[in-house]
Amino acid sequence: MERKLSAILVADIVGYSAQMERDEEGTFSRVTARRKDLFEPEIARHNGRIFKLVGDGVLVEFQSAVQAVECAVALQAGLAERNRSLPEDQAIQLRIGINLGEVIVDGDDRYGEGVNLAARLEQLADAGGICVSEKVAREVERKLAFGFESMGERHVKNIADPVHVYRVSPDRTKGPRAEDRRGGRSRRLMRLTIPLALVALLGALAYAFWPGPARQSSPPVLAVLPFDNVSGDAAQDYLGTGVAEDIITMLSTSPTLRVVSKTSSFGLKGAGDLKAVAESLNVDYVVEGSVRRTASTFRISAQLVQGSDGQNLWSERFEKEGTDVALLQEEIARKVYATVAGSRGEVARFEMGQAWSKSSPSLEEYDYHLRGMAKFLTWTDEGKEEARRIWEAGLERFPQSVLLRIELAGYYFNKADEGFSTDRWADIQTSWRLLREADEAPVKSRMEQWLFHYIKAQVYPLAEGDFESAAREAEAAHALVPFDPMSNIDLSFVMTNAGYAEKAVEWAEYGVNNEAVVPDWYRDRLAWAYYNAGRAEDAVREYDKISYLCLICKAAALVRAGRIEEGRALIAEVTAVRPDITLETAALAPGDRFPYMTATMLGPYIEDLRAAGLE
Repeated sequence: MERKLSAILVADIVGYSAQMERDEEGTFSRVTARRKDLFEPEIARHNGRIFKLVGDGVLVEFQSAVQAVECAVALQAGLAERNRSLPEDQAIQLRIGINLGEVIVDGDDRYGEGVNLAARLEQLADAGGICVSEKVAREVERKLAFGFESMGERHVKNIADPVHVYRVSPDRTKGPRAEDRRGGRSRRLMRLTIPLALVALLGALAYAFWPGPARQSSPPVLAVLPFDNVSGDAAQDYLGTGVAEDIITMLSTSPTLRVVSKTSSFGLKGAGDLKAVAESLNVDYVVEGSVRRTASTFRISAQLVQGSDGQNLWSERFEKEGTDVALLQEEIARKVYATVAGSRGEVARFEMGQAWSKSSPSLEEYDYHLRGMAKFLTWTDEGKEEARRIWEAGLERFPQSVLLRIELAGYYFNKADEGFSTDRWADIQTSWRLLREADEAPVKSRMEQWLFHYIKAQVYPLAEGDFESAAREAEAAHALVPFDPMSNIDLSFVMTNAGYAEKAVEWAEYGVNNEAVVPDWYRDRLAWAYYNAGRAEDAVREYDKISYLCLICKAAALVRAGRIEEGRALIAEVTAVRPDITLETAALAPGDRFPYMTATMLGPYIEDLRAAGLE
């Protein structure tokens, strides 16, 4: 009989029978929709496996307790968000129980006390709540951005010994270890009182879904307060709340931040002292702002404040015209995301600077990541080489690091792709090897999952000539981090070359429209997507806004737009400086082993270049 250690999650819909009795067809439809758009995607995202469906319940197995708890929090947050638009009698609420224990393996099914206890814990949870065993609480409390509140020992059916039960809490200071040291612990969180009602609203207490253990040090934590209504009309208060909710929703997808739920942060509206707010919520950064609406004009001010000293790191004013409030809120939220949490955002920049202020002996794994990124994002050959040295030094100190392996894979890919390599195929093979090593890790944090898919999507065509697999990796990366402008731009290039030009246009337009300062290479990627989507004139217009990058691509776009002589003149300029560029080299990806794109995309491109005079 095979046994294994697993984290088991049991979830049950509250009041399912009563809902079915009132509205059988509608309830069935809503539950089915939630299963497809929330339950199954979140479980898959956290590497879970559904092994049993029981009436209105589900049993799921995870490789780690961290993944199980984070999935549970994401499910409750997702349901709370969806329930806001439903009448109370149609809302779908879950109770969730999680246990870490030994289970009996019987094919795809799981049995034993490990499963039974998870089921009993589920029955102890409130609607919208999560109860876990002491094993789970002790395993994950130092790895996640929330705490666990003791419910004491409980006797449960068919379990001989009493079980110490914990519920997920928005207070990160609560947990079994906190109880162990209760007498001497600091009381700094008592400076501001969070209403007790927040604890009851467990359905919305998510720190979104940061799925993975923080190894040596962890990403920063950020809170968003409701934006103040300064219009003088109390009826407009909903605007500030709506803007903040949209920002939280988008920031929750960032792999470089953890975001406290609105349940925690909204309780401190009007607190005033942002440094005290940061201490109360135990966060590193606070975003706050104000909203003013007059007629059809929508004005928003936002600022990012460092929690430790109240220093203002960034502030911006936005003004938009329009009557579609939801659309305007979303647009502002996208701008805040890009500036605050994007790959080129203020938090990343500040965190990188903080890492460089540390002495070398005190550096932790995440610090090596930050130091390397600070150099890599200078986009110079020297900066990238320095990033490699930093990441290699970190990997020597932390040889099991998945994060640093993936970043080194990205460095070697970029070295080949950008042309500062002396042996591009060797560098691509090195990148591919590092990715395979990273893939062997049984557990990856959310950042590691995103970076893995993000880099692998770009390396796949060069290492294997496999565009379909590249597109799948790009989709996986985009699903994890949909709002980062730079990620959208890079992944759009993968999708273009894989033959999905319309999707590429969508992602590239998002990147260009939402980046605070748009680099030329963003527009180069957008123009390339336009060209391959049959929008040659749009491609030429984008190429005309920049002065370098893929000039032969612009020549092809000119030809396809009917401006053949301009295309021929541009090719003549290019080949006068680079006589090594030929139709043959243009058809190959940077590794010189596989085609640049799928055959259906490559053929027309080569014909356009031939018409432009390239031989």
